[in-house]
Amino acid sequence: MFKPVSMKKVRLGVLDKYVEDVSRELSKLGVMQIVDITKNEDVSAETAEGHGGSNSEFCADYLRRINHVIDILGVVEEHDAFGELKAVREKIIVKEKPFSEQLSDVKNRLEGIEKNVIPIHERFLELSGREERLMGDKRDLHTLDVLGVDVDFITDSRFLYTTAGVIPAGNLELLRDELGSSVGDEYILLKADEVTVDGGVPVAISIPVEKKEKLDDILTRLDFSRVSLPGYAGRPGDVLREVEKALKGLVDEKKKLTQQLESYRVEHTDDLLVIREIMSIEKDIADVGGFYGRTKRVYILEGWVPEKRIQDLLRRIRRVTDENFFIRIENPGEDDVIPTCLDNPRIFKPFEVITRTFGFPGYKEIDPTPLIAVTFPLIFGLMFGDVGHGLIVALVGLVFFVLGKNALKDLGFITLSCGVSSAFFGLMYGDFFGLHNIIPIIWISPLESPKIFLMFAIIVGMTHIGVGLFMDLLKLIRKREYLHAVLRPVPKIWFYYGVIAFGYICVSDYGMNVTEWSKNILLAVPLFLFPLLVIALEGVIENLPHLRLDKLPALLFEGGFEVFDTILLFLSNTISYSRIFALVLVHAGMFLALYNVSDIITGVDSEHITFSAITSLNGLFWLLIILVGTLSILGLEGFIVFLHTLRLHYYEWFTKFFDADGAEYSPFTVQRMYTLIEE
Repeated sequence: MFKPVSMKKVRLGVLDKYVEDVSRELSKLGVMQIVDITKNEDVSAETAEGHGGSNSEFCADYLRRINHVIDILGVVEEHDAFGELKAVREKIIVKEKPFSEQLSDVKNRLEGIEKNVIPIHERFLELSGREERLMGDKRDLHTLDVLGVDVDFITDSRFLYTTAGVIPAGNLELLRDELGSSVGDEYILLKADEVTVDGGVPVAISIPVEKKEKLDDILTRLDFSRVSLPGYAGRPGDVLREVEKALKGLVDEKKKLTQQLESYRVEHTDDLLVIREIMSIEKDIADVGGFYGRTKRVYILEGWVPEKRIQDLLRRIRRVTDENFFIRIENPGEDDVIPTCLDNPRIFKPFEVITRTFGFPGYKEIDPTPLIAVTFPLIFGLMFGDVGHGLIVALVGLVFFVLGKNALKDLGFITLSCGVSSAFFGLMYGDFFGLHNIIPIIWISPLESPKIFLMFAIIVGMTHIGVGLFMDLLKLIRKREYLHAVLRPVPKIWFYYGVIAFGYICVSDYGMNVTEWSKNILLAVPLFLFPLLVIALEGVIENLPHLRLDKLPALLFEGGFEVFDTILLFLSNTISYSRIFALVLVHAGMFLALYNVSDIITGVDSEHITFSAITSLNGLFWLLIILVGTLSILGLEGFIVFLHTLRLHYYEWFTKFFDADGAEYSPFTVQRMYTLIEE
């Protein structure tokens, strides 16, 4: 707890015939974060040659084909109410096979499905294209029908050029003007009385054939939609009936094809999801092959493994290679980028999401998650103390925790913890659904003793900040940076609590008469002035072995700025914890306003409400207002309190010790949602 899992660097060498088996075993074991050895500058060019690229390409091609069939059939994976993919309860048992056999099985199963599905899909696309063309012809025929113009009239003759189509209603007068100015009165314009659904007017125009180009230019500029009906002849009404008959036949055939595809969807959904999962896993295994280095017959793999899982790894590798392997296990080097594997107890695990959101702890850092599991609900509860409201928040968290998965489940547990904390502090405050006369006060009422509670909030902040400074000290000691530990967190802890001690002594001796505090000025030297001097001279002390006089002014300036920044930061951070008190007042004020408004509207006295009053019409209306108002305020205020609790941790606390510059441990593993390997 508080520190990541100890990691070991592992280099593994196996004969070429065992490479695939080793990769499969590593994917099942899921303990090794594999490093791409081909990018290692210390590895020779021969050793840096990867493995498994062609297998990966085969898998990618099959995945493309499988996904194409899945899209055609409309296969949709099931998700729960929270958007998480549902795992199949009864997974399909599959045998573990070499890549070539696995690929052959998938090929046979996929081709069997494609043989049925692809021709139907291609026929469906062909019919859809014909349907689209016929729908266009239908629109054009309707245009000619309302104009009373035969289909074969829309053609070039020896002397006339005739065209028909639809023009925007607003451009009709422009068309007349353009025709008048371009061709004079040598044209015939026929206009329909009805307007299309998109505001167009069907028109037919005839002009001398030698003026065709002028007309085409005018119609192009006026957004004219031209009728085009090659291959048709006769009266538009007669042709229209033939087109509608053809369309009905197309629709009926498409409906039958859709029913066939639906039957194949029901029949092959499981097969498609299974072979897609198999190919995805095979591709992951093949991709890992690209991380291997190689000599003539030996393949080399490098990665990070938690120390406590080394023996598991050795047992598996021995079994699949018949002892034909070599392994080198090393401690991390100073220049290694070591992945961080968090190992918190199950009850603390959900709070890792808060840590991860800010950043991942480095390998040699202290993991703040266990402390967050205590301080986060504590501070939230202090701000949001109310028995009834806390229980509602806890109930919401319980629902998400029970029904949710992964991050949503973790968030549900955090919400549940915060709700329980809120209910506890509500009991301490004597608050129940915003009312202060229902249950007795066990500890303190922030409304009745505001000064005491404000001081308590500041003390919480002082403690929280101090814990952060102390964790910074532990972090530097763990990194063996002893000089930095002495010169950075130690004087800051000394200064911070020295100022607090000085203030306490002065208040004890002279109360709030600040002018009298000067009598204790000599105490200021050991309590906080000396550590300030150490902070100011930190750079000078660190550079003493090779200090140059020309660098001294810059180092002193940096030290002076550090002193100013430390004083300002500690002051602002400490005052920031007064928001605990402020949000308690906001909580009380919002619900006081809610009860007052509901009392005025309904005439019910919420301070002395009785059962008979609440069962009356006005009482039920009062209850409705309170219910809606409570849920609205809970949602808004709960979110605000959550954000403020995050701020106190991220800004006031994490900045004291948390670098968050780590790389998360990500072992090579495969997830099976639909299949299960036969043992």
